[in-house]
Amino acid sequence: MPTPSRRRPPARKGPTSAIWLGLLAVVILGGGTTLAILKKQQSQAATTSPEDAGPQPFADMPPETAPTRRSPGAGDASQPFSAPASLLSDPVWQRAVELATEGEALYQEAVAAKTEGDVETLNAKGNQAKAKLDEALESTAQLEEDLIAKRGDTDLLVRKVQATRNTWFDRVRWLHKSTSR
Repeated sequence: MPTPSRRRPPARKGPTSAIWLGLLAVVILGGGTTLAILKKQQSQAATTSPEDAGPQPFADMPPETAPTRRSPGAGDASQPFSAPASLLSDPVWQRAVELATEGEALYQEAVAAKTEGDVETLNAKGNQAKAKLDEALESTAQLEEDLIAKRGDTDLLVRKVQATRNTWFDRVRWLHKSTSR
């Protein structure tokens, strides 16, 4: 009986490692070819004109445009929204709307100055707008609280007052970030 160190390894059954490597190479090349064909078909489909793509059911409709935003100072300054006569006749509210309207005009000038890169005008108009909008906000804070106490925070008038004041807050926030003091 031969010693364990002299034993031969058992004979391998099946293909050798060279055959496996050959098969793996064929699979990789086949996959690469398939991907190249698919990419070519996609690029051809992308370069075809829209008329060739098939029916276009909404082609006769005009292009969609964004809705126009109404600024709080636009229109009649005494009526930023439809409110009961009691609120419109309130001198605090009327004065606040006048201030906010002036502030909105100055805000628009400040935005235009920032777009043009005019820092001096941005700071000058922005600081004036901040002062007017701040005063409008401060003067209507108690009015808003009284309306909430009287009508509740789900009342339509209260919601409109809050929305108007929130717009003023947004303007002031932008001005604080964009202007120097």
